[in-house]
Amino acid sequence: MANRDVSKSTILIVDDVRHNVQVLSQLVRNEGHRVIAAFDGNDALALARKRKPDLVLMDVLMPEMDGYSVCEQFKKDPILREIPIIFLSALSDVESKVRGFEVGGVDYITKPFHQEEVVARINLHLTLKNLEQERERYIAELKIRERNLEIANREKDEVIRIVSHDIRNPLTGIIGVANILRSEDGYSKEEVDGMLEIIEQSGYKLLDLVKDILEVESTKAGSLQLNLREVSLQELLDQVIELHQPTALTKSINLRFMKDDRVPAMLIDPQKINQAISNLVANSLKFTGAGGSIKLILKFDEESNDELPVIVEVKDTGIGIPEDRLPTLFDSIKRHRGTGTKGEKGTGIGLDIVKQFIELHGGNISVTSTEGKGTSFKLELPYKTEKTHV
Repeated sequence: MANRDVSKSTILIVDDVRHNVQVLSQLVRNEGHRVIAAFDGNDALALARKRKPDLVLMDVLMPEMDGYSVCEQFKKDPILREIPIIFLSALSDVESKVRGFEVGGVDYITKPFHQEEVVARINLHLTLKNLEQERERYIAELKIRERNLEIANREKDEVIRIVSHDIRNPLTGIIGVANILRSEDGYSKEEVDGMLEIIEQSGYKLLDLVKDILEVESTKAGSLQLNLREVSLQELLDQVIELHQPTALTKSINLRFMKDDRVPAMLIDPQKINQAISNLVANSLKFTGAGGSIKLILKFDEESNDELPVIVEVKDTGIGIPEDRLPTLFDSIKRHRGTGTKGEKGTGIGLDIVKQFIELHGGNISVTSTEGKGTSFKLELPYKTEKTHV
């Protein structure tokens, strides 16, 4: 502690005897500290609030308000309570010293004092005060690091959730086509080529996903970036249907796309819109039984008054969603896990990601569902082109 620099601290001296103040002031200045002085308790409190000293040398026997009372006022004030107070008093009995510590003093020096002792006590408590401040700063830094670590962990969890969910879609397509090719013979070359193309396209989607993970670190809501391009939403949804058709065939589900030719090319992030709608279709396939149907509907509402004329709906005849789960369906923390109609295991995630992606585009997502009858997800997107995007 002797090596710690405590010079140029501000010391408040409180004593009603001017000679005592002069002697202590000279002693404190000789140690390189700044001095401020008060001759009664009220002035001491006012001066301390204005200048906020690093340490107080407090006399005990003063008129109107003694040193103990002044110290108690210091400790009640949130601005002053952390300032160390050293009592200097002619009262040398044990009861007086104990009283000084009880009201919050950090030390008690009896008069007449030795200058070397006063200097040592001042430097000791200034050093302890600095150490305490450093400890508090260190704790504050640790809390900031802890919060940053929590944020980093949430970002990591978000990546894992996106990957675990979105990687399943193209893998399901690959596995589904492979099962079809293995289980049946007699396909024409054109049919085989078409299935192999689905496998190839699914592989490319997996590769794109890996590239996104390697290239884009910010994967949490609020820091996601859109890679906007003017693309045909019809063609994009055709790809979604093509990707999931093998799974639909293996579950004997009628999966079809109902297009609206009025929807022109629009400015979107095709990767994120593809992921969002693929998640919805994958969930519908998971919770729709054999003989059911899923409709992917694209509509263009030219008379829309809310600037969201492009509508994409995913409607299924599946098992539906319990009414009490609908309010938290898009909540990543309160998400529910479920098993598909054929025992498909899933992470129970994805809908919060869909919501993030759609809202990043300035759109909305809503859901209606009836248990035993089916579920409908509705996406509303603003129509933008390169010309309208400024």
